[in-house]
Amino acid sequence: MSSAVMDRGEQISGLSLEMAAAVELPAGDSLFYGAVYRRAMLDDKAVFEDEADYSVGMIWAGAGYVVDVSANWLTYPGEVSRDSLEFDLAVELDMPMSPTFLGFYDVHTEDYGVEVSGGPEWGVGRWSYYAIGRGGSVVPGDGSKHRTYAGLEFGTGYAVTQTAELGAFLRWDYADKDSFVDDVNNTGAATVSRSGIAAGIALSLSL
Repeated sequence: MSSAVMDRGEQISGLSLEMAAAVELPAGDSLFYGAVYRRAMLDDKAVFEDEADYSVGMIWAGAGYVVDVSANWLTYPGEVSRDSLEFDLAVELDMPMSPTFLGFYDVHTEDYGVEVSGGPEWGVGRWSYYAIGRGGSVVPGDGSKHRTYAGLEFGTGYAVTQTAELGAFLRWDYADKDSFVDDVNNTGAATVSRSGIAAGIALSLSL
């Protein structure tokens, strides 16, 4: 559950409940997976949309790097936006701060972009902590101005058992265009700005 959902330099949801489930299948040095993601709005502000995504992908490790390739079918049940197919490629380097490079392309909207992220992770007993810095750029397929963004995220987790973890996070994002919603009035008109803050809590289970 989060106060807002940020993605690639824009706010895509307000107060929301997010749910995800994945199945993994090892195959030699590779790992195949399938995943389902669902986001449901918890308030009645109509400037955002519910979303349900379905993903398949493969992860493999090389000497000093890990590659993740996926195809993602993005849907918006009962909403205006059309379904679309997005391809993602992520490369994480086995180095301090775990620098990660991500590229994506949406076949239907023709949006594409890149992101670079990284940061430290550490633990004390059952507690784990992380900090992430990210920055990137998105080029919309509709010809509108591209969006450049940056952000910071801090989080912690507590291992309740070997298979269950509780977590919390706080993140701040900035973009070079108005991409974050500060308020929505009774008529549905939104007040927007170039930065946003989100906080949330999470429960993770590994079976």
